[in-house]
Amino acid sequence: MSITPKIKAIHLLDDAATEVSSSSYSVWGPRLAFQISGTWDGATVSIEMSLDEGTTWTVITGHAYTSDTAKVIWTTRGMLVRATITNAGASTVLNAWMLLSNEDR
Repeated sequence: MSITPKIKAIHLLDDAATEVSSSSYSVWGPRLAFQISGTWDGATVSIEMSLDEGTTWTVITGHAYTSDTAKVIWTTRGMLVRATITNAGASTVLNAWMLLSNEDR
């Protein structure tokens, strides 16, 4: 018998076809996992962070993607994160999910 955990991932981008930023989410643990997939058509998806409550957004170094990917990245408690699409092409349709760590809640 196998046990399947019920993972509650946040759907950042839902069939996004234009240049858009997702809602932002506060990080409470030491890391987050994300997955991005879809039809890219020249688009870039960047994972961005803000340390000033969303006034200034910066791409997390090394986390701008142009093809399907899944990653785990180290984060800092209290920072905001979001996904942003740039350079969307005519056939771009992208989805992105994020799973936040809750180890130190």
